Amino acid sequence: AGDVDDRASRPHHLRAGLRHPVGARQVDVDHGAELLRGLPAGRHGGAHTGVVEQHVETAEGAPYLLLNGSSAYISTPDSVPLSITGDLELQVDIWLPDNRYLWDLCNKYGGAGARSWALQINAGGTVSLYWSADGTSLLGSTSTMPIWPCSGRTAIKATLDVNDGAGNHVVKFYTADAIGGTWTQLGNTVTTAGTTSIFDSATGVAYGKNSATTAVTPVRQRFYGGRIYQGIAGTLRSSIDTSTLT
Repeated sequence: AGDVDDRASRPHHLRAGLRHPVGARQVDVDHGAELLRGLPAGRHGGAHTGVVEQHVETAEGAPYLLLNGSSAYISTPDSVPLSITGDLELQVDIWLPDNRYLWDLCNKYGGAGARSWALQINAGGTVSLYWSADGTSLLGSTSTMPIWPCSGRTAIKATLDVNDGAGNHVVKFYTADAIGGTWTQLGNTVTTAGTTSIFDSATGVAYGKNSATTAVTPVRQRFYGGRIYQGIAGTLRSSIDTSTLT
């Protein structure tokens, strides 16, 4: 309960619960599985969207979902394919309003005892990947330089190598114009002594939803897509693509 707006948990005739602003076309949550294709059904059901706005954007040339970090986000329940405990790769394609806020890109992160990982943008534009090996204690790495430019459409990638073979764990950050574009490493490779792992929590995966770790300021973000890989450039476990929305 609480992972999605209550209206998104009911399977029939949800149009009254979805906002329909000028220039936007409403998203029927009944069709969430079409948008969230590749997200596996969870232990308690299939993928859900929260209350979201769908826009067919002209300036950037692609449709997007408008998320706000609290009542409007995308989530799917926990599942075996999403229970990644080793190497991890996350990709998110968004439109950044600016770099004044701390806010979540995607996470599988709950309260104490239910924490797996979270990808966030910090005030000032740096990117942080957090994870927990025991479900409670927080580990993390932050990019050594901020995203630039600090606004506009940007795809962000983070990779975690839990064991580089030399007794370290390694995190790298990248940016691109969009998912599927050419990735450029953001700052330096962050290498930390000691191997690590990711706790297999029962928390679902969420895009554009504030995690339980910080008082993140809800920021309206344009969301274009996201991917989760088990292993670096490994097996694709989740894929969200808004380009098919018309």
